[in-house]
Order: sequence, then C-alpha cells, then structure tokens
Amino acid sequence: AQDAQARRSRVATLVAGGVRALNALEPGAAAEAFAAALAIAPDDAAARDGSQRARRLAGVAALMQDARDASQRGDHARAVQGYAQALSNDPRNRGLAEALANARRNLASDATGNLLAEGHAALGSGRLEAAQAAFERALEINPRAPGARAGILQATTAIALRDAAATRRPSSIDAVP
Repeated sequence: AQDAQARRSRVATLVAGGVRALNALEPGAAAEAFAAALAIAPDDAAARDGSQRARRLAGVAALMQDARDASQRGDHARAVQGYAQALSNDPRNRGLAEALANARRNLASDATGNLLAEGHAALGSGRLEAAQAAFERALEINPRAPGARAGILQATTAIALRDAAATRRPSSIDAVP
C-alpha cells in the first residue's frame, strides 16, 4: 500500500512539473516529465493528456520562437499572430495565453503611441479636426493614454477659437459700401 502511494505521489509530482513546463513554454522538459510519469503509471490519464499537449506544443515550437523573436524586434502584430496560432494548438496553456495577452498589450501600446504622435503632428500643422480624431482614437484604444485627453481639449479649443474668429471677420460682401 505504501509503495502504491509513493508511486501515485511521484506520478503526481512529475505531472505537476510537466504542466509547469508546458506553461513555461518548454515542451522538451514537459515531454520528459510526462514520459517519466507514464513509465511509472502507463494508464495515468493526466500524464497521457500532458504528453499529448507537450507533443502539440513541440509541434508549434517554430511559431513560438517566431513570436518571441517578433516581440523582441517590436513587431507586436506578428507576435500576436504567432502566439494566437500556437495557443489554438493548446488552448489550456496559461503560458501561451499570457504571452498572447502581453503581445496584445504591446500592440495596443504601439497603436496608441502612433496615434498620439499623429495627433500632435496634426496639431502642429494646423489640421485640428485630424488631431482631434487621432487623440480620440488613441483614447478608444487606451482610456488612460497619456496626453490623449489633453490633446482632445487642445484641438477642441483651437477649433472653437478658429470658428469664433471666422464668424467675427466681416465677409468681403459686407465690406462693399
């Protein structure tokens, strides 16, 4: 009885280690842990399931590496694509889900930064409606985008001042005696 309990404990430990390796996106280490568990308990369902997940994860290793490389290069759109494809092969993998969520945050941050820069450039060149639209889109992507609300206020104020000044100017028809 003690021997059986010790084997169950060892299998549970190996399976837990395999799951940790899966979540750490280490298919080789996961496969080793699950293989060791199956050597002790060939009928263990958790070890069999984990072994299959490790094989699927190993099959998408190229996708994961491409996504990691893309993320390091700042190509967050490609990272999102790679992690999403990898996650579709192992939907329960928390490590892939976290990597995908992080890549999506980075992509949104890039988009927000580009829109803020576009808004400031438009303000600087007097394209006030374009500036306002860019700041509003940045705020839609990230409600806490630094400077977006101030940019909207600045563009809106400049539009109001411009429009008020235009209504105060006499038209050329009014100037004719």
